Amino acid sequence: MKRFLLIAYVCLIAVGCTTPVQDPELDVVAGTTQIEPEALHLESTITYSKAVTWVNSIGTTWVQVIVEIENTGEAPIYLSSGSYDLKDASGSIIASKSYVSEYPRVVSIGEKAYLYDETTLDLPVTGILTVVPRINEKKATIQNIRYPVSGVTLVDTKYYGVKAIGSITNTSGETEDGTIYVVVVLFDAQDHPIGILYDLSFDDFPAGAEMGFEATSLSMPDEITMSSVARYKTYAYPHQYQF
Repeated sequence: MKRFLLIAYVCLIAVGCTTPVQDPELDVVAGTTQIEPEALHLESTITYSKAVTWVNSIGTTWVQVIVEIENTGEAPIYLSSGSYDLKDASGSIIASKSYVSEYPRVVSIGEKAYLYDETTLDLPVTGILTVVPRINEKKATIQNIRYPVSGVTLVDTKYYGVKAIGSITNTSGETEDGTIYVVVVLFDAQDHPIGILYDLSFDDFPAGAEMGFEATSLSMPDEITMSSVARYKTYAYPHQYQF
């Protein structure tokens, strides 16, 4: 259903801490960023990409694709749905996907966003896969609205892998009656993104109200558990579309 709707194990060896750490940067900042009207230089940089495949218990080959995109330009950008090609070790294209979700869509200067996909392949593959992303960006002309996130807890579940539970607060001053996205990006000890959990809410979200969420994934590699998560970053925002 989530896909159809468009779709913290800090391993500090020196001190022996095993509690995932929530990135405070976006989780304590509320409100909106106003877009300036001047024509400024737009640029995004791919800072990390990876594709991981595995075969599940019923023999289905899955692939997880994650691409980290940093806004290195001079103005906020808006990301529409992206796409990518997947190449095997010989350089042959084994999959080409379009209309892939990017989280978040409005990206402030210096901020990062993530193109992310969990999907199936027709056949098992071996060797290292290469992701060739195509990012569709333009200058953002809409506000960058973010809701503060609090009380986030990560848990391992039997059927859904890692799950994030927490709450968000509508500090925008307006009731939101559209879709609300909550996206939790998981990072390993090398600070590489290793997965994304998400939740969608379709309930009205009055100004000043608090609302809980449970963010999960469609399918992630079995080795991704709480013990492999060093930190996590949470984004909460309303669905926004820019024409």
